[in-house]
Amino acid sequence: ARQHLALPVDRLVNISGACDPIFKVIQLRPEDKAALAQRFSIPESFVMYSGGGDVRKNLDRLIRAYASLPAELITQYPLVIAGKIPEILTQGLRSNARTQGVPEHCLIFTGNVTDPELCQLYNLCHAYVFPSLHEGFGLPVLEAMSCGAPVIASNNSSLPEVVGMQEALFDPLNEADIAAK
Repeated sequence: ARQHLALPVDRLVNISGACDPIFKVIQLRPEDKAALAQRFSIPESFVMYSGGGDVRKNLDRLIRAYASLPAELITQYPLVIAGKIPEILTQGLRSNARTQGVPEHCLIFTGNVTDPELCQLYNLCHAYVFPSLHEGFGLPVLEAMSCGAPVIASNNSSLPEVVGMQEALFDPLNEADIAAK
């Protein structure tokens, strides 16, 4: 901006991407875990996605990749989709999961969550998966990592830079690659 717009240096500020400081590793008390589990009907161990439900988030492919996992993994680690997603979209995703043979209790939609609840979910999840086809930054990935969650994500857009670990990236168009991670 300084070079191309001839702006004075004192008018420029670098606002690097970061997540809110609320997203950090925390120790949840047993009663907090129980309250969260009851509120969202989630088990002790789960795999998680958070964010929107629009097409670029690639949730249909995520569900198909998840459905291809061994049945014991699906049962042991239900897929929790956290965030407010319109009912028409959740119905379609549930239908996709049923068609793929995912037991109903192994796909959980939380609906709207507060930031403190989201922080708790990130801290409790066994793994976090972000299969987006395109992102501007990928803030949920950074939030999950800041909370100590193991993260796997798409190998596109800004996500490789955010994740910083090639082994944790997958081709979001390849269900087998998603499942392998």
